[in-house]
Amino acid sequence: RPLLQLSSLPLCFPFILRERLWLGLSLGTVLLSALLTLAQAGLFSQFATLLVRLNEHKTTLLAVAPHPAPGGFLDKSLHVVQAYRDHGSRAAMEAVIAEESRFFLVFFGGLALLVVVFLNLFNYLKDMSSGYLAVRVATRIRQRLFEHVLTLPSPFFKSHASGDLVARSLSDIQLIQQELCILFELFILAPLMLLAGLALMFTMN
Repeated sequence: RPLLQLSSLPLCFPFILRERLWLGLSLGTVLLSALLTLAQAGLFSQFATLLVRLNEHKTTLLAVAPHPAPGGFLDKSLHVVQAYRDHGSRAAMEAVIAEESRFFLVFFGGLALLVVVFLNLFNYLKDMSSGYLAVRVATRIRQRLFEHVLTLPSPFFKSHASGDLVARSLSDIQLIQQELCILFELFILAPLMLLAGLALMFTMN
């Protein structure tokens, strides 16, 4: 069965290319899911680091009410971005703590939760579009197989059991449909996440 599924996937590509709308939606949602997954990992990493740093400085930052730094949210954000550009993420984290730690803590946490919401949404759209694409491709294959069977001569049906033909048109195509549902995750999302994750780790350290 696994050999049947893997060897049959290249035969499905012409049928997949005919479904341009659902193919585009599947590819788009896969790419957005990968980007949001990386953003989620980065945000939660920064959020956890910020919590640790605040815990280390709780005697000076949390025990005493911090005096607000001059400037509004935009000025403070620009200061953090400038610190990141000049000296890296560690300096940006120090700037976050020095500015107004509680505000940025809520900001990072809320942004991380917002990314999680959108990630779940795009994962749902990814599963729905890839599943519908698999159903349409399987339908086209069954139709093509049925049309081919109608053109076969009568001696063919004497030498082949009807149950085997039914299994080919039902269970075998069902296996191919199941593989098509995870096709984008296996061949696009997983390698993309591997390369992007390695690049992100080397960028951070």
